[in-house]
Amino acid sequence: MGRDEKSGKCAWIMRSELVAACKQVFGQSDSELVYPGEVTLEDKVALHYEGAVKRIYVNRYEREKQARIECIEHYGCRCAVCGFDFEKVYGPTGQDTIHVHHLVPLSTIRKEYKIDPVRDLRPVCPNCHLIIHSRKEPFTIDEVKEQIRAGRGR
Repeated sequence: MGRDEKSGKCAWIMRSELVAACKQVFGQSDSELVYPGEVTLEDKVALHYEGAVKRIYVNRYEREKQARIECIEHYGCRCAVCGFDFEKVYGPTGQDTIHVHHLVPLSTIRKEYKIDPVRDLRPVCPNCHLIIHSRKEPFTIDEVKEQIRAGRGR
């Protein structure tokens, strides 16, 4: 009923039956719960820090630049999933801009192999490429096309 002047929190006591009910429903007592009105300025984080340098080591699978060129020469620079064309949207700045996707991830092959740019690669925009690789086993191009069709039907 009123606020504690030192802590700024509401000073009230719950009946023991209600404390027991809270523990049963929420798995914690009321004293552990924080209500929006109880958050003080000291409880809030005022700043978020980014930009610290952290060194990491990863495996990088080498890509053959000529294979990318041959894939694009065959399929063009339109996304094989959604049809997006960077040059059409961005003009000359977007010319020859597209990601090239390996239908079989290099990380699963785990060795150097001879690539066929027409059979093994497809041009995809960064958005579709992100979705393709958004799970451990990548989505197929047809699966992402279906997701787009289903999303447009909403």
